[in-house]
Amino acid sequence: MNKTIAILPVLFLTVFLSGCGQSTEPTPETTPEETQTPIEEVLPTEKDNSISLSDIQKHNTKEDCWTAIDGKVYDISPYIALGVHKPVIVKGCGIDSSAMFARDHGESDRMLLPDYYIGELK
Repeated sequence: MNKTIAILPVLFLTVFLSGCGQSTEPTPETTPEETQTPIEEVLPTEKDNSISLSDIQKHNTKEDCWTAIDGKVYDISPYIALGVHKPVIVKGCGIDSSAMFARDHGESDRMLLPDYYIGELK
């Protein structure tokens, strides 16, 4: 009985350690090209990136406000939610507000626009 008890831990350790060994065969490594999505599938096409004025007109509230400025379309809803603007900003929701923006804003305001860009005006 003592021999059986003494052999069991040795047998267990032998079986356990033999299963933990690494294979000597090289494992195929994937290249970054195989694991990354091709850039063509990530970037929108020009067709996907264009937004019509009729689409912009559907987003005409302060909670859902799209506007076009100089041929680019912006979702300025998050900016409106900040509450750091004049109330007149909602007049630009759902329209091409290029003239209004040029009249009421300077270059520093224009620098904020890229954060809200969503596409090109068709």
